[in-house]
Amino acid sequence: MPDVWKMADGSMERLAARLDQLRPEVAVECGPGMSTAVLHRFCGWTVSLEHLPEWAERLFTMVEPSIPGEVRLAPITTIDTPEGPLPFYRTDLPPRVDFALIDGPPGSIGRRGTFHALWPHLAPDFVVWLDDAQRQAEREAVEGWQRCYPIEARRVDGRVVELTRASRT
Repeated sequence: MPDVWKMADGSMERLAARLDQLRPEVAVECGPGMSTAVLHRFCGWTVSLEHLPEWAERLFTMVEPSIPGEVRLAPITTIDTPEGPLPFYRTDLPPRVDFALIDGPPGSIGRRGTFHALWPHLAPDFVVWLDDAQRQAEREAVEGWQRCYPIEARRVDGRVVELTRASRT
């Protein structure tokens, strides 16, 4: 996996610490890679979505078979969202998702559809991390998601934003 496509080392350390704190039962990973091993270590079940057959095949061999989770080859399709048609993986999602890591699809495809696809599956106390949040497209995606859903965004570091359900006040 090219270094340009992986989460920054500091972000990976923060991811491990956050997952150790949360211990989510079910996680979904959009755009697996080095983070896949971290998710598999701390989550009860992880579904990792990859659209490129060559990367999915590499991940199939990297993931320890005894660890509960799966890597799914899921081509990109278009889904209907409150913001109009947007790209996302063609796959079913678990009925309840406690944690999600959005690190794909790549910027050339766009990540704006990811949260819309995840929303109906998110647990009431969900946590979603968005990598590459310093990029304009990701900042605009978060703004769009906040217009559609009651969520709060908190910067974890220079590259990652954490999304949670907005507090009721």
